[in-house]
Amino acid sequence: MSRLATWWRASCEISDLTRDREQEARVLDEMAVRLEPGPWAIAALFHRRAPGATDAAHPAIETTSPPNAEEARP
Repeated sequence: MSRLATWWRASCEISDLTRDREQEARVLDEMAVRLEPGPWAIAALFHRRAPGATDAAHPAIETTSPPNAEEARP
């Protein structure tokens, strides 16, 4: 039984270390936008993520300045 517990802990740790959290964040965001809203989708919008995972999909959001209104006019 202890071998099974050790194997389970090791496999969980390996999968946790090798998963791509940035891709998971992008997939969850796309899922919330594209799928029809339902109780599961609404809950996904309020799901708390790891500190670095939310902004990892869009790193340029905070670094780019907003467009100038004068330049945007035709």
